[in-house]
Amino acid sequence: MLRLNEAGISDKIPSWFWKMDIYYLNLSHNCMEGQLPSFLGSHTYAYLDLSSNCFSGPIPNLKASYMILSNNSFSGPIPLSFFESLVVLSLSHNHLNGSIPQFRFNQTYWKVLDLSNNELSGGFPDSWICNWTSLEVVDLSNNDLSGRLPDCWNKPHPGILDIPKNKKVEDTSSMVAYPIKLQSLHMRNNRLSGKFPSFLRLCKKLVVLDLGENRFSGSIPTWIGESLSSLRVLRLRSNFFNGNIPMQISSLSSLQVLDLACNNFSGNLPSSFGHFSIMAEIQERSQPMLSGMITTSFYHESLLIITKGLELEYTSVLLLVTRVDLSHNNLSGEVPDEITYLHGLHFLNLSENHFIGKIPENICDMRQLESLDLSMNDLSGPIPQTMLALNYLSNLNLSYNNLSGRIPSGKQFLTFNDPSTYIGNHYLCGQPLPECPTNASTHQEEEEEEVDRDDCEMIWIYGSSALGFVIGFWGFVGMMLVKKDIRIAYLQFLDKICDYIYIESAKKFAKLNFVMRKSSHKHG
Repeated sequence: MLRLNEAGISDKIPSWFWKMDIYYLNLSHNCMEGQLPSFLGSHTYAYLDLSSNCFSGPIPNLKASYMILSNNSFSGPIPLSFFESLVVLSLSHNHLNGSIPQFRFNQTYWKVLDLSNNELSGGFPDSWICNWTSLEVVDLSNNDLSGRLPDCWNKPHPGILDIPKNKKVEDTSSMVAYPIKLQSLHMRNNRLSGKFPSFLRLCKKLVVLDLGENRFSGSIPTWIGESLSSLRVLRLRSNFFNGNIPMQISSLSSLQVLDLACNNFSGNLPSSFGHFSIMAEIQERSQPMLSGMITTSFYHESLLIITKGLELEYTSVLLLVTRVDLSHNNLSGEVPDEITYLHGLHFLNLSENHFIGKIPENICDMRQLESLDLSMNDLSGPIPQTMLALNYLSNLNLSYNNLSGRIPSGKQFLTFNDPSTYIGNHYLCGQPLPECPTNASTHQEEEEEEVDRDDCEMIWIYGSSALGFVIGFWGFVGMMLVKKDIRIAYLQFLDKICDYIYIESAKKFAKLNFVMRKSSHKHG
C-alpha cells in the first residue's frame, strides 16, 4: 500500500516506480505529468487512484477493481480490458474518444461507472445497460453520444425470459435483465434520442434521473409515479418532450427538484402539483442522496441548476435544494392555487408559457422562496400585497405580463429596483417604474367612494322600507288577533266606511243622472 495523495509532487514518475509490486496505489491530487507506461497492463491493482493530476496520452490496459483516473488529460479510446473485475471505474474529465466498448457482462460487483466530460461518440452496444444488474451509478453526461438507449424489454438474453410490455411489472428479477440497483443515471448534454427510456420502469431504487440537453421526445409515461417512487431529482430540461404533464407525477412524494424547462409540454398545470411532500415541508436536514458505502465514497452527486440567471452546479448543498422549473413550454390556464402548498420550495420558474389569471393570493405561504420568475405569460390583475411576506425572496421577474396597479413597496420589494423586473406591464406603476398619477388615482378613488356611498344609501333606504313594512303589517295583524274589542271596533269602522262610500257614490250617480236627463230635454 502506498499513499502519496496531496503530496505536492510535480514531475514525471520514473519507470522503475511503476515496476514496484504495489496493489494499493494512491497518487491523487498532485501535479504529476507524462504518460503511463504500456507494461502496466501486466500488473493487477486492487486499488489505483491517479485522479487530479496532469497525466496524458493513451490509457494502457490496466487491471484494477477500483480505478479512478478522473481529472487528467488522458486521450484515445477506452481499453476493453478494464471491464474484467471492476467495482468502481471513474474516467471523467479527460479527453477520451471513440465509442463505448461492448462491455463484458460478468460484473457481479460493479457499482460505479463515470465516463462523464469526455469526447465519447456513437451509439450504445446492444443490451448495453440491461445486464448491469449491480450498477448503482451511471454518469455519461457531457459527451457526444447519440442514438437510443437500449430497451431491456426487447433484449432477451440466454437463460432469461422476456415479458410483454403491457404486463404489470412485479418481481421480474428472474425474467428480465435490468439494472435493478440503479440509483443515479446522468445522460445530460449528449445527442440521445427516442422516447422516455422504458427500462427505467424497472429501476425501483432510482433517485436521480438527468436526461437534460438531449433530443428525447414523446410524453412522460403515466407509470412514472408508481414505478419511480424513490425519485428525488427529475431533470428533463432542453429536449423535445410534449403532451400534458401527467397528474401521476405528483405521486413522486420524495421529489425535490423538478426541471422540465425548454420542452413542448402543453395543457393546464395539474392541481395535484401541490402534493409533493418534500417540497411542502421546510427542509432543515435531509438524508444523503444515494446509499451504499462504496457508491457514496467514490461518487459525489451533483446537478446543474439554472437559477437567478446563473448556471450553477450544486453538490453538497443539493440535499437541501427544492426547485420547480417549467419555463419555456406551452403550458396554459391559471396557475393553480395548490402550488402555494409547497411551503418549502426555494426556486419557482414558470416563465415563457401562456398562463392567465391572477398571481395566487396565497403565494405568501411560500415563505422559503428565494427566486420567483413568472415573466412572459398573460397574467393579469395586481401584484398581491401579500408577497411582502416573502422575506427570503432575492430574485423576482414579473416582466411582460398584463399586470396592473401599484407595485408593492417595502421589505424585499425595496431591493427590486431594476425596471426590467416589471417591464412590459403597461398598467403597472410605482417605483421603480414611473409613479402612479396622483390626480387620476385620487379622482378615481373619489368616484369609487361616491359610487359606494350611493349604493350604501339606496340599500339603506330599501332595507329600512322593507323592515318598516314588515314590522307595521305584522304588528297590526298581531294586535287584531289578540284584542277582541279592537278587532270588533275595526270591523265596525270598516263597515261605516263602506256605507259612507256607498251612500256618497249613490248621491253622485243620482245627481249625474238628473243633469244628463235635463240636458237631453233642452236639446230635444
